[in-house]
Amino acid sequence: MHKTEQLMDYLKNNTSINDFFNKFKKDFHNKKQIEVLEDLLMEKNLTKTDIINQTQLSRSYIYKIFGGEKIPTRDKLLQICFAMKLELDGTNELLRLFAHSSLYPKVKRDSIIIFAINKQMTTFEVNDLLCENHEKPLFQLN
Repeated sequence: MHKTEQLMDYLKNNTSINDFFNKFKKDFHNKKQIEVLEDLLMEKNLTKTDIINQTQLSRSYIYKIFGGEKIPTRDKLLQICFAMKLELDGTNELLRLFAHSSLYPKVKRDSIIIFAINKQMTTFEVNDLLCENHEKPLFQLN
């Protein structure tokens, strides 16, 4: 697997997109979003019920995400990442896979979320930390 910087350099300095595709074909995500989520569940030995219990997302919403019927917002996807206890790289990779921006430490709210990931906080703990720091929470308590 090549680093993103290497891929960017190659794209900047070459004239053939087909050469790029051929050279780096193993670096492309070939799995669908749903397959990646299902693989993460298996890897982490979790169930959809575990995700539901560790987030403020409804059962039907989780099943629609995992069924490919819904694309989660960035905050809902972050809740899932926290429930799965993903590290920062895994969280950012999943965010990008769902076409959301990566966490960026120069954004105050993102830096709080990064801190919480590194401290292995729960979804509820990061939500409290965001509120304590006057930032938009990942979810509102019902």
